[in-house]
Amino acid sequence: MAVPHQFTDEAAHSRLAACTDVSEIETEFAALATGLTDPWTDSGGGVYVSPVDADGRWFDLTFARQSATNMDVKMRTSAGTTVLQGRFQKPATNDPVDIFVGNHYYDIEAWLTTSSSERAEGGIVDLYPESQTYYDQYYYCITHRTTLDAARANVARGYVFAWDGAAYTQDNHWWGCPEGRATTYDTMLSAATGLPLFFHVYHSVQNAFAGRVYNYLWATPELTPWATFSVPVDNGVNYNFMVVPRVPYSSGVPRAMIRVP
Repeated sequence: MAVPHQFTDEAAHSRLAACTDVSEIETEFAALATGLTDPWTDSGGGVYVSPVDADGRWFDLTFARQSATNMDVKMRTSAGTTVLQGRFQKPATNDPVDIFVGNHYYDIEAWLTTSSSERAEGGIVDLYPESQTYYDQYYYCITHRTTLDAARANVARGYVFAWDGAAYTQDNHWWGCPEGRATTYDTMLSAATGLPLFFHVYHSVQNAFAGRVYNYLWATPELTPWATFSVPVDNGVNYNFMVVPRVPYSSGVPRAMIRVP
């Protein structure tokens, strides 16, 4: 056996316990991303370029501070096409902000004490065992808000912007669970032990399998947000994954988990 290919990405994580200005998020992101063994490039002006992988794939991010509580985030493909541009609003109450970064992805999460959440995430999906260049529209992205600061109509975990054959849109692009649990996420517990079960995250485009998401898992919705679990990924190999929230909570909707060091 071997560690599944989508878990071969690096994993970095940091928590800003009391974020007072969105500029702190960019500063922390830069430290994490450029500190990887295969690092991102800080191009200046708020632009950060992911490392080019063995198949020539990469993307870039542009952060632009709008105010102390509001940050614009834009993700572009290696060809310079915008996948998505939108906004992330920091909790005004200085609640924590979590930042996750790998070679192929980023995720910025805020879980507000008012029982709502904000996030900006995106990256490149893993096509293994197919060639990583089997197709060239392997990007995904989501921001909680539009560039007009309006909350998007559908920001449920996994409903992302991806290529639809003509443009990057949110229609028919979602993250799924391949083990046939679509209607039974609320029973994702082992019948033998009562412990949570964990599942790979499949990326779908136009309702067809289109890869796996690097360093993510699905788990039972009853797991506590920000709890960390040691999950077996191969014989004798465990990686840590942190539960990230989907707020407001909805029974039957799984929790996403992101790998942490």
